[in-house]
Amino acid sequence: FEIEGISVGDSLLDYFSEEDINNANKHQYRDSSKYPNTKFLIVSFKHSLNLEEYQKLQFVVKKNDKKKIIHAVEGFIYFERNISECPKIKDKIVTQLTDFINNENVTIYDDDGKHGQDKTGETTVKDTIIKFPSGAVFRVMCTDWSKKMKFKDELRVVINSVEFSNYLRSL
Repeated sequence: FEIEGISVGDSLLDYFSEEDINNANKHQYRDSSKYPNTKFLIVSFKHSLNLEEYQKLQFVVKKNDKKKIIHAVEGFIYFERNISECPKIKDKIVTQLTDFINNENVTIYDDDGKHGQDKTGETTVKDTIIKFPSGAVFRVMCTDWSKKMKFKDELRVVINSVEFSNYLRSL
């Protein structure tokens, strides 16, 4: 499965120049004081790309990987004042994913609830998770952020590699 034509296992260098990658917004996957052994880096691109379906792309690569192999790719669609449209788009994407994988061995479940990043408990998430026997994970989620969080409501499509999924489970 691809997001804007880009898949897990591809190299970021196939799509972006070293200069573009160096100038992109980057941060560690987890706060280095809490997770000193974090080996992954998030690289975000928006506005400068000619994207067809998404408004922002975000990738996870290993910090010191010169080949910039993609371990996760995420696409974002933002909702200024109409989060009620998000579940319709989410359901359509989940259907596309399940049609694409056409595999009875995957586990699919919904995980709706409060967003852990919002200590007020006012931010809600509607999340569909698809787990593969290999350990790889697809997620499609709608996040209705609390006004206090000052983030835009969003639809996020996430494709995680086996290695990155295992890393997340180890935290």
